[in-house]
Amino acid sequence: MKKFFLLSITLILTGLLVTPTAADSVITDLTWPEMPGGSSTGLSVVESIDGGAQRYSHLYVWDGVKEIPCDGFKDALCMVHDEAKWGLVRVLPVCLETNSQDECIEGLSVTSGGVTKESTLIKSVPGPSWAADDLNGLISGGTESLWSNPFSSDSNVGFQINSRSYYSNQTKKLDRQLWKMTSFTTVVNPYRSEVGAFLPVQIMKKSAIPGGNYSGEFIGDWAWISPPSKCLWVDAGSCGIRTGFGDVTSISLRIHLSNDQTGWLAGRLVDPTITVVPLNAKENLLTISAAPAETAYVQAWTESPTLPMISFASAHQGGEFTSWKFDVVSEFLNTYREFLKDKVSKIIPTWSVTNGFGATSNSCLKSTENFIGLVTTNATTFQSVAPIFSDGTLNYSVASLHFKPDGSLNKGTYDLLLNSKAARCLYNFTDAPIQASVSITSNNGEQEIATTVISEKNGWLHLSAKGFSYSNPTLKVKLSQAKAIATPNPTQAVTAVPNVSITPEPVVTPKPVSSQSSSAISSASSSIKKVTITCVKGSLVKKITSLKPKCPKGYKKKSN
Repeated sequence: MKKFFLLSITLILTGLLVTPTAADSVITDLTWPEMPGGSSTGLSVVESIDGGAQRYSHLYVWDGVKEIPCDGFKDALCMVHDEAKWGLVRVLPVCLETNSQDECIEGLSVTSGGVTKESTLIKSVPGPSWAADDLNGLISGGTESLWSNPFSSDSNVGFQINSRSYYSNQTKKLDRQLWKMTSFTTVVNPYRSEVGAFLPVQIMKKSAIPGGNYSGEFIGDWAWISPPSKCLWVDAGSCGIRTGFGDVTSISLRIHLSNDQTGWLAGRLVDPTITVVPLNAKENLLTISAAPAETAYVQAWTESPTLPMISFASAHQGGEFTSWKFDVVSEFLNTYREFLKDKVSKIIPTWSVTNGFGATSNSCLKSTENFIGLVTTNATTFQSVAPIFSDGTLNYSVASLHFKPDGSLNKGTYDLLLNSKAARCLYNFTDAPIQASVSITSNNGEQEIATTVISEKNGWLHLSAKGFSYSNPTLKVKLSQAKAIATPNPTQAVTAVPNVSITPEPVVTPKPVSSQSSSAISSASSSIKKVTITCVKGSLVKKITSLKPKCPKGYKKKSN
């Protein structure tokens, strides 16, 4: 199976980097940076989340050398490789266009100016697909979909949704019902349609592809048609060009996913919220709402061979959804920082999410039943595993360059949504409220100052840090909880009293007082006499009368 890379990196082998200037179109537009042809060498660190053949549904067999495209399990071209592994990458179709038990896109809503409106489906874009084969448990292949911008009357603008899922490989001998989704990736892009001599993406014979413009070679004479790099999607005679999000402040996407999709999510989002609601015995409705992240990307190229080479043989981590190792990408950025003038090449607003995280060994941070957390950032590269719990803190590393293309400071964003149960598991907390702190430590050990927001709502702990600077900061989250103070109740107070035997005194009935007794009491009272003394303090004199008189403080008793 072809690998999908979260970060697409072309290593600089040699050469003095020539970075684009602010006047270059490579910076002023919102298309992904293109790689030059010829003998140029250079560095490109961009997110390939909506690029390459993985954007499209394809069913294939792997013969040990190349992928062979198939129209179904009975495709004659594929049947000759009956013992080979079959693979499946499936773009999620719109729910209205597929079996409700399959993973699909339910809908999209958009928020602007504090108002939220529902988007409507424009169409599903033609592209590679196949029919369902219920007998063998094969679900149909889908294509990316286009949705309206409910805040615009312009029919040429809208949002593209490309949500694709990856399935475990199977051999022909295995029951197709055993196929399981291993991961999914979703991106929402704003676009403006453009008319031109465009062709839909499809798998064709190379000899039939106009201009020989193909990519993603398969076996023999088969290949993908390559759409123009500026196009998010292509149809016959039209193409979608990436635009900014304008006044849109939040996108809310609703996806039907199999309930075995669990663990950690990562994304290019700001201030995210997520909800998971069971739909039936097999599926959940996942709703993700967030603003897009202004994400920084880097590229530079040259034909002058003067730079040192960095080996990247160990960079690839493997897996169906994978990324380059964070420490390797960070090394690239740090090595070429001065040649890049510590400036990123582009800032592109991005709304994307994936569950392609690496595994974690911490039992509190993994689950086969629920999503544990979501980590998002606008950094050029980020740690491609779940936050690491060490010495009482959740640690997460990101990296980027210090400045934007215009020379202004490239300020970082970081959001962590953590399942409240997971947080309490880490620290053995009770159900009482949780407090948290977020600290940012730069690569030189200095503490960064950032605006932080901490809240707990609907079973999720949300921690956010914004405004910190790059290059390689580590974000640390520490959770705490006030110790409960035991309040004794009346029952506890009684049981705490020592066991003491108490004998009640006899009750005495008072007798009438005789006149003789009264005289005796009066006589006794009159026999008690009060005493008067004189106290002096300088010229001050006080007389004190009492049964046992004493001079006030500072006074002395005057002798008779």
